[in-house]
Amino acid sequence: MRYRPQDIVGGYAEYVRQHVEEGWEPTFISLMFNPLGGSASVVADQMRYEAERLYGWMLTRRCRRPRTTPNYRKPIFLGCPDWPVPKYNRDSLHETSVNGGRHLHGIDLTPPWTRLVCTLSDFIAENQDKMAGPGRRLARVYAETITQTPENAVEYALKSLPRCRATSDDLIILPRSQKEVW
Repeated sequence: MRYRPQDIVGGYAEYVRQHVEEGWEPTFISLMFNPLGGSASVVADQMRYEAERLYGWMLTRRCRRPRTTPNYRKPIFLGCPDWPVPKYNRDSLHETSVNGGRHLHGIDLTPPWTRLVCTLSDFIAENQDKMAGPGRRLARVYAETITQTPENAVEYALKSLPRCRATSDDLIILPRSQKEVW
């Protein structure tokens, strides 16, 4: 059976809603990149690698023993590539031309038992220099705690799926299952 992109986005919106009702903290994350070399597929692989690297770095600050903690107790990241669209408030030419405008949007779900003493968005703001900047693949990481309608945030983060700019294969879902790791 083949699922429509709208069904996939709706399923993830329901998944996020259930976790939020259980007390998980949802955060919208946007990863903006410095110029990456190579073909479109090489750029996509580099962006996926950076998202996974960032998740791993933040995991060690949010989870006491990440290697032995079962996946259902780890923070969750749902990410999708995105491209700029024409809009009233124009982005800078630099942002829309670097890597063809491609960047990543995602939803991070932080469990209630996290080690962080602040919100994930505050943590990212305080540690921006450790995650992104000149000389790194990531130019900057933007994060904002979702306070209303997490379903709408999921639809926005995954909007490239219904627009057919990305496929379900382009989704970044972390943590990976043990079968994917080995």
